[in-house]
Amino acid sequence: MNGEQIVVDVTLLIVAAVTLCKALANPNKLGGKPDVNEGHFLKFAKNVTPPLVRSFVTGWTVTYVTLMILQDIKSPYLHSLCPNRQPGSLLLSSIQLIGFVLVMVGSLTRLWCFHTLGSFFTFDVAILPQHKLIRSGPYAYVRHPSYTAILFMVTGSFMLCRNEWIFCFLPSSSKDIIGHWMNPMLNISFVAAFIIKRVSLEEKLMSEYFKDEFKDYESKTYKYLPFIL
Repeated sequence: MNGEQIVVDVTLLIVAAVTLCKALANPNKLGGKPDVNEGHFLKFAKNVTPPLVRSFVTGWTVTYVTLMILQDIKSPYLHSLCPNRQPGSLLLSSIQLIGFVLVMVGSLTRLWCFHTLGSFFTFDVAILPQHKLIRSGPYAYVRHPSYTAILFMVTGSFMLCRNEWIFCFLPSSSKDIIGHWMNPMLNISFVAAFIIKRVSLEEKLMSEYFKDEFKDYESKTYKYLPFIL
């Protein structure tokens, strides 16, 4: 393995993990109750999924980096850690590099949303005291850029984590279970369902609160992607 390439790959993995975890953290916790009944699905998605994803990403990154280093120095411990079979080259592939770009674009966009909305950004569907309709930053073009960012982050994460080294730790009987749990389409569909439901509630609440101001804003912006959707 190329020593310089390992340094670059390790740096990319750590940067992606730290940025993604920061983008999934709740910047402002709501003191009271949300203004709408979000239902069990949305509550689970917003309260349970982010910490689970942050834990998985952190664990995956630490393990992947450790295996890369052990493989590079040809450590005998690699065989002990991977008793079922030895992993192939752990250098990041082209697909994984594309995943890194998507993760960074999504994470940085979401952090931009945090900065633009300030104290108005919460994980709850609620109208806060002295709430204003923000129309600057990414919200000048898209009404829900943070959710678009999440889709980029999720898609990029599956591309970045696209490596079968994880199965080196597990008996063959576990592959189907892990494979289904990590199925990209299943997880992306879950996220998409959350976003569609959540956006519907948010737009209904904003329309009721901001009235004509929101109608004007809605007529001049896209919902998810500029000039597309």
